[in-house]
Amino acid sequence: MSLRAKLLRNLALILVLSWALRSFTSSYFTPEGAFRASEAAANHGPSTVAHVAEDGGTRWFLARYLDSWSFVPISRRGPFWTFGSRATLSMDDSRPVQAYFGDDLSDGVLYGYRADPAVEALEFRFQTEGGPVSLWCRTFREDLFLCSAQGFVRDQALDCRAYGPGGALLWEGGII
Repeated sequence: MSLRAKLLRNLALILVLSWALRSFTSSYFTPEGAFRASEAAANHGPSTVAHVAEDGGTRWFLARYLDSWSFVPISRRGPFWTFGSRATLSMDDSRPVQAYFGDDLSDGVLYGYRADPAVEALEFRFQTEGGPVSLWCRTFREDLFLCSAQGFVRDQALDCRAYGPGGALLWEGGII
């Protein structure tokens, strides 16, 4: 077999194996590729990525699409990236903040949607053995937020408070 024939055979084999790997294992070469595949699997998108956060081998994508938003954890598995469970939610303007605790999707992550642009800061309170602990979130990207809550679990969540200009309390409610 000539060198050219071997090269073409090997290239075809690589292409077929790459296609099979993506099709049957949901493994992708980039986190963005895994995110876009998760959108296609959920018939959602193409969305606008508002924020990507990284912690070790996981990247969390916050994205907007029409009147909904999504939170998708993408995990590294060796040289590949795979998507896990995703949250796709409608933008609910009936309450100023939709706050979710991601222990079912990702360990210790608070994420959500700010319906009221007057909200400048969020305080998430958790009950610990030493008493209540507050975690603050002051960064919003396209009205979406993502904050680390590592070390906490949903059962410890007390409430979420939204503050506006001058530190005025605008809303107090639960973490979903």
